[in-house]
Amino acid sequence: MSIFENFTNFLESKLDEFLQSNPELNLTIIAQEIKQEKEDTIGLINKLESRRKQLELDILKLVQDIKIWCERIEKAEKANRNDLAREAEERKNTLLSQGNFAWQEMEKVKNQILENNSKLINLENKEREINLKVKELEKAKQWTQSNSNTSNYNSYGSYRNSGFNNSNDDLEKKFRDWEVSVELEELKKKMS
Repeated sequence: MSIFENFTNFLESKLDEFLQSNPELNLTIIAQEIKQEKEDTIGLINKLESRRKQLELDILKLVQDIKIWCERIEKAEKANRNDLAREAEERKNTLLSQGNFAWQEMEKVKNQILENNSKLINLENKEREINLKVKELEKAKQWTQSNSNTSNYNSYGSYRNSGFNNSNDDLEKKFRDWEVSVELEELKKKMS
């Protein structure tokens, strides 16, 4: 490995450690990534919808043109102008070919729209999961803060001077952070 790759790996590992020790920040980053991906997906769906509408208009125009050339074929045949009828037939066939191509393209676009709508639903579900995790984390943080404020007082309102309670709060925080980081890892695996 080159020095640059080693340095990059080192920075990535330090960033991962930092994010593991700051689950709120980690959730915020994930939420931003999901939000950006949703915006990109919505933009793509809008472009695909515009493309689908344009293809539909193109197909309708081709249908009108094919109808005109079918009428011209009939006119030429009635007038015994077989040369014109053949050329009109070739033009009609060309338009039919273009219509088939446009139809296939429209079907592909419709499938892409369906796929991206499904992706959007998945992103919205992930976003809800993240928001729930954020709320759980906020509640846990509030609970820890309220417990740390009240744990120094016994039921008679006098101050407890036990070092165990302070270390217990630290241990509680460590476990909560660890549990949240485990949940984040599971969520990342789901998102992959």
